[in-house]
Parts: sequence; structure tokens; C-alpha cells
Amino acid sequence: MKEKEVLKLTDEEKHKQMLKEIKATFVLILIVAAWHIGFGFGLNGIDIMILGMPLWFFVSTIGAFVISVVGVIILLKFVFVNFELGDEMDEESLSDIDNQTTSGKEVALDE
Repeated sequence: MKEKEVLKLTDEEKHKQMLKEIKATFVLILIVAAWHIGFGFGLNGIDIMILGMPLWFFVSTIGAFVISVVGVIILLKFVFVNFELGDEMDEESLSDIDNQTTSGKEVALDE
């Protein structure tokens, strides 16, 4: 399976992408909930049985599961993006931070 490349985004781009992913996920949740509740109550009075279960249960529960799985696949393919969450520093910056930390500890120990 081919892995997506990791994008390097600015903090603002990361924030926008995360909001886009949150909104799309929330829309999927609303669709699944509407399906489940709508067909659960809408088909309640019908006495048809499928595989030993009432029609309302089969359509609302099994249908909600199928919609959830298909929806997640669609979100992963078209909405979600693979990017680094943390701030990346180059090695020189990291060594400067290490040197400052080490020298600070030495001063603290000498006092």
C-alpha cells in the first residue's frame, strides 16, 4: 500500500487543515445520526423481518455502519492530509538549546 508523503505546513495552514478535517468529520457524524434515528423511528411500525431482525433495526443499524465505513474511507482519501504536528527544528538549533541548558545547569550547580 502506498503511503502518502508528509507535508510541511505552516502553523496557519495546519490550523486551517485541522478545522477542515473537524468539520468534515462532524458532517459525517450528523449524516450517520440522521440515518440511524430517521430509519429507526421511520420504519418502526413495519412488521417486515430480515434475517430475524425487524426492518427498522436492519436498515438503521446496519445501514449506519455501512455509511460510517464508506464515509471514513471518503474522508481519508479526500479530506485528511498527512502532516507533521510538532515544530521541526534543525540540528544547529537543537545543539544551541542543549548548550544553553547544559551551561545553565553548570551555573546552577556552581552557585
